Amino acid sequence: MKTIIVYYTFEGNCTIIAKMLESILNAKTLRIKTKADQKRKKAGGFFWGLSQMFFNRKPVLAPYDFNVNDWDMIILGMPVWAGDPVPAMQSFIKNTNISGKKIALFCTHAGSAGSTMETLKAMLSENTIVGEIDFNSPKKSNPDDLQKIIDEWVKTLK
Repeated sequence: MKTIIVYYTFEGNCTIIAKMLESILNAKTLRIKTKADQKRKKAGGFFWGLSQMFFNRKPVLAPYDFNVNDWDMIILGMPVWAGDPVPAMQSFIKNTNISGKKIALFCTHAGSAGSTMETLKAMLSENTIVGEIDFNSPKKSNPDDLQKIIDEWVKTLK
């Protein structure tokens, strides 16, 4: 099954998970970025991200190469901001006509996934969600423990 992992990361937590999945599944990864990512670092990026969430703005994405028809399964990964999927991933989903695909979802957070999975399922309702998982602060987690969790999750994806 041809699989791609499309993810957005701000602090690197999603990169850790995406790279582990890439290795296990022999998948391709695509890291999406916003046009503003280059300009915003640390605290400035944090406040920019909060403003995106609270004012319900969807950022413009930097150019990327993605053809939905090339993939059997798409794994989407993102951080949780203010209890919801990061705006960059919402922009990606809105701008990409994903339908009739097997979709797996992962998110990273520092407390709770909030309503992230429910929001994503509603946005991707024309697809089959084959799995979902959330990770609390992967950068602070034991890599061996993370690997075991991911290995078990991958076994459930159909």
